[in-house]
This record gives sequence, structure tokens and C-alpha cells, in this order.
Amino acid sequence: MRAGRLRHRVAIHAVTETINAYGEAGESWASIGSWWASVEPLTGAERQEATEVSPLTSHKIIIRYHSSITTKHRIVYDSRTFEIDAILDTMEKNKEMILLCKEMT
Repeated sequence: MRAGRLRHRVAIHAVTETINAYGEAGESWASIGSWWASVEPLTGAERQEATEVSPLTSHKIIIRYHSSITTKHRIVYDSRTFEIDAILDTMEKNKEMILLCKEMT
């Protein structure tokens, strides 16, 4: 993978359980790290393929492989948040991951 392709800095967030002042359980998101990535809107053909995963999939985010990232995480890029619909290990080589995501509004 060429490093110049990964020109966007993204944060990966994981959900954590919290307890408020009244003792009630809640959820919040906390950053588990930041990665260099390529954030790309899906083209027509890619979007058609991605609709099999989720009809709202709108972007693919490419990062270096990291085994701890799952679909339970989310991506934050600038002020935008993306929910991960699917994770593809390119050519099963554990070198890069394609995250098929939908932008949250």
C-alpha cells in the first residue's frame, strides 16, 4: 500500500458504558486511536455492490490492517461520523482494510 494514498487522519471510536450521577447506565463513545486513511465516496458500481451489505452504505474508508477494529466501532473524520457496515481484508493479506461505511447525520 502506498503511504501517499492515506492522506486523511481519522479517529476510531468504541462505545463505553458509563454511569451517570443517578446511577443509571448509559453509553458514550471514546477514541481508541487515530489512523491515516483514505476516505472516499462510493462510485456508482461500488455503491451497487455495497447495497448488498447495507442500502445506506455511502463511503469506503481504507486503513492499514488492525485486527481489533470491528463493526462495533465508528469512524470520525473532521466533524463527520461514519458507522461501519462491513470490513474487508484486501486479498486476505492482513495489510489493509476496506471499511464500508454510512455517514451518520
